[in-house]
Amino acid sequence: MLGFADEPSEPLMGHGHRSARRSTFALLGGLGVCALMLVAGLQLWAPAPSTLWVPPETVLDEDEVRKALHTFVSSLSSEESAKLYFSNASLQPEQWELCTIVQQCPVPKYGMAVGLLSPQKRTHIYNILALVLSDEAYKRILVQQLSNMLLGEMQTWAVSCAGRCAELVDADGLLPNHLLQAGKTISSSDDIDFTDSTKDECMASAYGGKHVLWVCDDEPRMTHHGNINTTNGRYYLGNVFDEPVIHARNNHFEYIEAYGTFEAGSPFGFRFSGHHFDLSFSFDGAGAVTDLPVFLGHNPLIVPRQSPPLDPDHEDYVNWRNMAGVPQFPDAVRVMLRASSFLGPGSHIPLNYFASTPSTGGLTLVGGKTMSDFGHLDLASASEEEFDALWDLIDYTLEFSRGVRSRDVERESFRRSGKACWSSGGQPGADLNERMPRTQADLVRTRSFFYVQAETDDLLYFVLVNSLFSLMLESEPSNHWHSILIPKRYLA
Repeated sequence: MLGFADEPSEPLMGHGHRSARRSTFALLGGLGVCALMLVAGLQLWAPAPSTLWVPPETVLDEDEVRKALHTFVSSLSSEESAKLYFSNASLQPEQWELCTIVQQCPVPKYGMAVGLLSPQKRTHIYNILALVLSDEAYKRILVQQLSNMLLGEMQTWAVSCAGRCAELVDADGLLPNHLLQAGKTISSSDDIDFTDSTKDECMASAYGGKHVLWVCDDEPRMTHHGNINTTNGRYYLGNVFDEPVIHARNNHFEYIEAYGTFEAGSPFGFRFSGHHFDLSFSFDGAGAVTDLPVFLGHNPLIVPRQSPPLDPDHEDYVNWRNMAGVPQFPDAVRVMLRASSFLGPGSHIPLNYFASTPSTGGLTLVGGKTMSDFGHLDLASASEEEFDALWDLIDYTLEFSRGVRSRDVERESFRRSGKACWSSGGQPGADLNERMPRTQADLVRTRSFFYVQAETDDLLYFVLVNSLFSLMLESEPSNHWHSILIPKRYLA
């Protein structure tokens, strides 16, 4: 067992409300014409036009959360309880696992798949989430779950369409960089050889270690990007036939754990994790809560514009057609592009100095090197604009668990002693501006790779926006967002 010291905690203030900006827009969006006229008629006492009304913070009621968790645990069968409930609250940080959010382990060591529980028990889980999360964070989970269903449709099309089996010419399984260039398609590429294999034979070859893909006769044609070769910035072909197994898009790959005796004044907590989210709340029994680590992923950030041909006899791929071309997570795109506009060559570390580490969902500097061994951005000396752009990126992930509760402790820590670097894909030696996503259109038409890492003595943050482990159209990447804020001792 690993031993963990107590994490920094904070008063249990504020839950269930959006930020002031989102609250205001939600309020105005819900008002009818009559209500707007009423507001216009009350300008004598209304706040100045530049002032946003801020909803009052409310106390996150520890007793209510404790009661809701107790209700959930009490509803479990003895078999379910044995898998997901642990009366010793101190076990919670020790039993935190990466694999439920990154490698999608089908049977984690701790916890139980939510999909195996009854609808009534699942309702209890979401009631608990509603008590601890902001409205925005709660809905972000729901959007990601819908996104998972859309990804499931993309996976289905990629392996069920009428098509042919093809094998990469490259012996290492590296995908050609030109597949996203105009006029170059999979079917016209010199980098693949078509075979006479049936679909079953093609699948068997993929599981046997051959670098094969299934090429649809009709567009959209798709490839699966696996890991990345950090030396040359090229992606390896992944096994698309294996995706429904290791990345099943359903609630059998979401997990719940509960901790504590739920007696008044005693510590307790829970963890809810899945694809692409991880939330871990622990209460010390004396009025403070810890909500790290927090992981947030998005895929796709922007839904590919092309969807499978319409079959008049079947309503297949409904989610994909309805969402085609839609930015699903516009705030993530916004903060990422803002950060990219402020990060310069002085804090860039070439990709070949990193190793791709799927176990963490990010990159790791090789050879025992640290950020201090390279040029990086010292956040204590960064300009206000530079720091704010980077902090907004970190804060987007922290907000997921923190909601409207204060993030001042983390912000001050990064401002006082933090450092940051970034990396990108593309060919070594290429102009950095050409390798950096600058607009939303860049995320749609290029196979971008953008990595930002920031850290303090105690905390590690990174965000990775790329095509890593993505199923993507040959003409449009499916940009994949991984971000995490985690105490470093969890990765020791």
